[in-house]
This record gives sequence, structure tokens and C-alpha cells, in this order.
Amino acid sequence: MSASEFTSSAGVLIPRPGTQSHADVFYNVLMFIGVKPADQIFLWTTCREVSRDFKDAVERVFITRHLKKTSLMMDEYKFYHKQHGKVFLNPEFTFSHLDPNDRTRAIFHDPDTHEDFKPYMIKHLRGIFRGFETANPVHAPQVVVSVRHLANDTYVPNFEPNWKELQIRCNWIGMYSEWFREEKEYGRAIGEFVESSKDELRAAGERITDMGESFKFAMDLFTRGNKDVRKRIRKQRIRRNVIKYDKLEDYNCSDEEGEERLAGIRSGLSMGYLQPYSDSEDSVPEKDDEDDEEEEDSEGSWETEEDEDEDEDDDDDDDTDEEIETVIVDSSEEHATH
Repeated sequence: MSASEFTSSAGVLIPRPGTQSHADVFYNVLMFIGVKPADQIFLWTTCREVSRDFKDAVERVFITRHLKKTSLMMDEYKFYHKQHGKVFLNPEFTFSHLDPNDRTRAIFHDPDTHEDFKPYMIKHLRGIFRGFETANPVHAPQVVVSVRHLANDTYVPNFEPNWKELQIRCNWIGMYSEWFREEKEYGRAIGEFVESSKDELRAAGERITDMGESFKFAMDLFTRGNKDVRKRIRKQRIRRNVIKYDKLEDYNCSDEEGEERLAGIRSGLSMGYLQPYSDSEDSVPEKDDEDDEEEEDSEGSWETEEDEDEDEDDDDDDDTDEEIETVIVDSSEEHATH
């Protein structure tokens, strides 16, 4: 604690008059708010809108507490390797650091892919986005943003991948705004669904005498309603983004593949096999600029739709094919092998 601060009985750092900004005070107070989805939505969509000082304080809370528990996920890749056997690669980019030259940009990286499998991962990631006119298409989202226990494939602004280094640079503030706006809309819509279903539940309770059957009916009703609400809101968002970014007014949104991908990741997080981030808090101080500059040295160059030529991708893939031998196995081959 510096000479310009003293600690209250509640443990909050209080600035002495004229030594700290309002944003510093708000930050210390907001750090006492929990980390559940409702808490995060409240912080980002309500507190952040109060004033400039509140906005700065909320963003600092997210830098300290939530960015480190945010990741970007893409389709998994399965193949058979002569030396290692069956291999499953799950692209997941976790927060590394903020860009010291632009604090609105965050760097996400993939530190877990083994060196032996990096060529496969790089080729797989390039293949996911090849054929799209933009780095992250709004009509067919390829990136799922996971924040602690929840996931959604909302738009990621200023998406700039550097596949060679297995890094992604993006506008983290815009990413959170898109993500929490949809979560807030989902909460409102699911609340309306529950309210509109009360009469149906009462009627079912009078009709179904068995307690187990009555509970099953209620759970099935909510499961269907939840799925329908999520699907409807996602379609509305895709249609809205296509109009905004692609300038297409009459786009018929149909992305069943994307819906299945998102449902699979959500199921994995809820079941635990995708290891959702814990809610236990280990508050970490923000990195200073010197730490960020050290990490910046290893960033490499960013691949964007303007500076990356498709022919260069094809050449890279040809080189990779010569360096690695892989036999892609479909489900039938997997059963035959094992």
C-alpha cells in the first residue's frame, strides 16, 4: 500500500484526497462483485454504461479477473499418426497479454499443442477459414468464445490470426460487448418463456399425478424452450450482422453445422470434459508495460485477409504435406482400427 492510500475496515483501498481517480475507487468496489454469469452481465452491460470512470473501472476488472478465463475455440481435428496413433487436436486459444500499443487489443495463444503436432494444427486452422471472404465470417461463425462456464459464437471484432505462431489478436472490448449483449437478451427471452409457460405447467401438474413424471414434463418443457430461445436469438444476431457487415438485406440464415458445433461445446463445458474455468478467485495484478513488451517480441506478423494471399496458403500446405504423413480416419475407419 502506498503512502497515498489507506485501508478501510472492509479491506478496500481508499485513496487519500487528490491522490486517486474515481475509476480507481470504483475498481476496488467492483472487485467485490461475484463472478457468476449474472454478475458479469451486470458489470458489462449496466455498470460500464454509467460513466467514463465506471467504464474504465469495469474494463480493468475484466482485465484482472475475467480475460484470463476467456478462450477462443474452433472445430476439433482428428487424425491417425503412425507414431502416436489416434490424435485429437482441440484448437483453444487462451489469453496471453494485452497489446502494449493498443490496450483494446488482446493476444490469445495456444500454448498446449505439442511441437510434433503444430504443423497439423496450423494446416487445420488455415483450412477452417479458407474459402471465406473475411477472416471471421458473420454468416457462418467459426469461433466460439468461452467465458468461464458459458460459450457462444458471437462476433469477434478485428479478428487477426497469426496461425504460424498459433496466436490471435482481436478487439477484446468489442468481443465482450457482443457476447454479453446476447447473454442479456437470452436472459430476458428465457424469462418471458418461463412466464408464458406457467399455465401449461399448472395444467400438467393437475393432469399428471406421478411426481417423477411431472418433474420430467417440466424439465423437457424447459429444455425445448431453452433450445428454441438460443436458436432464435442466434439467427437474429447472424441476420443482423450480415446486414451490417455484408450489406445483404434478404439473407436466409441457416447454419445447422454452426449450431451443432456450439451445442457440442456448451455440452462439453456443462459436462466438465472441456474443463470449464473455475470460479475460485486468484486475483492477479495487471501486467505493466515492460512485461507486455517482453511478450510482444515473440508475436510475429499478423495474417489478415488483405495481406495473405491464397496461393501462399496453398504453397504452405504443399510443404506441410511433404513434411508430415497423416492418414485421416473417418468414423468407420476408427472402428475398424480399434
